Amino acid sequence: MDGLRVRRLPRAVLRFRGGTAPTPYEGFKHGFKPVSGPSKLRVCVMFEPDVKREAEEFCYNLERGVRGFGGLGDWFMVEPEWIWVRVGEDGFEEAANCVEELNPDLALAFIPDSMVVSYEDDPYMPLKRKLSAVGLPSQMVERSTLENLRGSEYVLFNVALSIYAKAGGVPWTLDDALTHHLTVGINVSERKHGAVAACYTHGSGESMKFDWATAPASLDMLGEAVFQVVGWAAENYIDSLGGPPSSVAIHVDAASPILEAGFGAAIQRLESEGLLKEKAVYSVVSINKSGPPRVYVKMGDTFMMPDKGACTVLDYERGVVCTSGYPEQPALSPLGVVKPLMVEVVESNYEHSITEIMRDVYWLSEIHWASGFRTPRLPVTLLYPGRMCSFFRAGVKPTSLRGTAWFL
Repeated sequence: MDGLRVRRLPRAVLRFRGGTAPTPYEGFKHGFKPVSGPSKLRVCVMFEPDVKREAEEFCYNLERGVRGFGGLGDWFMVEPEWIWVRVGEDGFEEAANCVEELNPDLALAFIPDSMVVSYEDDPYMPLKRKLSAVGLPSQMVERSTLENLRGSEYVLFNVALSIYAKAGGVPWTLDDALTHHLTVGINVSERKHGAVAACYTHGSGESMKFDWATAPASLDMLGEAVFQVVGWAAENYIDSLGGPPSSVAIHVDAASPILEAGFGAAIQRLESEGLLKEKAVYSVVSINKSGPPRVYVKMGDTFMMPDKGACTVLDYERGVVCTSGYPEQPALSPLGVVKPLMVEVVESNYEHSITEIMRDVYWLSEIHWASGFRTPRLPVTLLYPGRMCSFFRAGVKPTSLRGTAWFL
C-alpha cells in the first residue's frame, strides 16, 4: 500500500436514551438506557436436570447483574418472568412441544456444547427450527458457558443484549445520520429456489429505524426480489416520515449473485409507484470481505494493528476500510493485523463520495446488538441478511418475528 494515503474516519457516536457514548458498555455504565424495548419479558428456560442449580444462578445474575454488569433489571429496565421447562430423556425437541402453550416472549435454552455431541445429536438447529416455526425467538447458551462463565459480566452482558434485541428491543442506534435516507443490505439464500433477505435502516438518534424483509428469489427473478424488499423498506420509511426517500444505498456481498440483478430498473419502478421520490439518487455498494489489501502501522520491522476506522481511497469507485482494529484489538496481536473490507460502488447515478460511503459501512458495523465489546467486520446491512440466509438454508423459517433481531 506504499504511496496511498491512509486516513482515519470519524468514529460513530452511539445514541442511548438519555445520552451518547462511544461504546455500548460505556453507555450503559454511565446510566443511559436502551432506545426502546419491552419492560416485561416472559422467558421460557429450557434446562437439563443436572444443571438446574447453574441455570438458576445464570438467570439470577442475568436479571440482577454481577460486578460491572447491571443486569436486565437496572441496565435494560426489564422485569423478566422465568418459566422453567425441564428437558427429559426425549431431548430438547420434545420439551419444546410444551413451550408454545406457555406463551413466552422468548426461549432461553442451555444446550450441550456442539464440540462434544455429534451433528445428529446437536439440538441447536432443530430447536431453532421448531421454536421459530411457532413465532418464538430463542437464545442458546452452551453447557460449558453455563458451568464456567455464569458469573462473567462480559458473557452476561452479551446474552442480555441478544435477548433484548430478539424480543424487539433497540439497545442503541447511531446518533448521526448516514449519507442516504435509506440504506438496504441484501443477500440471497440459494441460487435457484431460495429467498432474498434484506435489512434496512433509516433516520438517526432515537428515531432511527431498523427492520428486515424477505422475498422469494431465483436467478432469473433477482430484479423482482430487489424491487420487493427495497419497496417494503421504502414503505416503512414513508410510514415513519410521511414521504418517500430521495436517496437509497444498497449494500451487497461481492460474492453474491444479487449483483446480477437489474438495480436501475428496480429503482425506476419504485419511483413510478411513488415509493421513491422522482429522480432519486442511488448507489449499489459491493463489499468484499475476502482478499482486500491489508492496512497496517509499520514501526521499524514490526507491523502493528491499524486504528479502527482507518481507510484508504484507491480510486473514485473503490476504497479499503478497517471496521475493526485498535483500540478494540491490541496494537500488537499474535493473530496479525485485522482484515479490512474492500468497498466498491458498482452502480450509481450521482457524484458519490467513496469516503462517505466507506464511513457508512464502518458506522453500520457499530450497531451489532449481540456484542457490547467488539464489533464485527461486516456492517449489519450485510451481516444480518447473511445470518438470515444461513438459517433459511438450515430450514429455520420464522413466523411472526417482524421487528425483532431473531437471527442474532
